Amino acid sequence: MELDEFRAATIVEREERKRRLAESPVADIIAKMKTMPIPPDFDKPLTFNVEKLRLLSPWARARVLYVMRDQVTD
Repeated sequence: MELDEFRAATIVEREERKRRLAESPVADIIAKMKTMPIPPDFDKPLTFNVEKLRLLSPWARARVLYVMRDQVTD
């Protein structure tokens, strides 16, 4: 599907970006830059409001559920 291809392309692009950064003359400067901290609840499972999800069109609902398919359970 399109989203699987997009996900694979994104992974390849990130790896390529890391490789180019490692070869960059400014890599040490970038490594010292501060970044936004990871939120404390980043590893908690996502929750869905089923009532709000039902308000979406079937197309939009299918897209949301497909993208979040790894987090959705029975």
